[in-house]
Amino acid sequence: MKCSVLPLFLASSLAVTAQTRPVGACPFGDFDTNPEHNPQIAEVATKTPAITWMACNSPKGCVSLRVNPGAPVLVYATDGPWTCGYYADRHGAGPTWFRSSELRQIKYELNPPIAAWSGMWIGGENRVFIAPAKSGKALHLNGNATWHGASGVEHFGDAEGDAIPTGNHLHFVEGESASCIIDLTLFGKFILASDNNGCGGMNARFQGFWNRTIPQVAGKAH
Repeated sequence: MKCSVLPLFLASSLAVTAQTRPVGACPFGDFDTNPEHNPQIAEVATKTPAITWMACNSPKGCVSLRVNPGAPVLVYATDGPWTCGYYADRHGAGPTWFRSSELRQIKYELNPPIAAWSGMWIGGENRVFIAPAKSGKALHLNGNATWHGASGVEHFGDAEGDAIPTGNHLHFVEGESASCIIDLTLFGKFILASDNNGCGGMNARFQGFWNRTIPQVAGKAH
């Protein structure tokens, strides 16, 4: 069954679409992975990098930013011809304004098979390997997270264990409830993740978008 969500983008009059830049800030929202909240995921549908806008509430006005084709976007809001969303590509990640016409809604399975989760997933420097667990109904997750601070300081996080998915959502708890907790929602070729900030050193987080590399059936994250 394919997910059918409310339309991402609002229709705009010709006068509105003539607007060359958005007005106001596109603030960071959160990485809400709760499927009951119906998160809206899109990807950049242009053939060349899309020109987006950020910091539009600053005294100097908007700053332009190019985002690669195919980059995933967590949609926060729409305003006429503009969509505010969190993007992630090989150059970086953050909230910015997109032209709504340059985004394409991602369709995904509400109840994907276990095999749909399998593979090595990468988000920035984070590496997470997911494979079917021995029980058959559960998934085994093994991941590492890295954060680079000032003066060469590095902080690391890790997670490993089994969890049973509910639809396209996976709630992972490593050990006690006060330890590492990661929530993942599978959107086809992307996973949107968030954690409780309890999986390692300062700012070493399992959150944001993960892209899958070549699917695998056995092994661990390195």
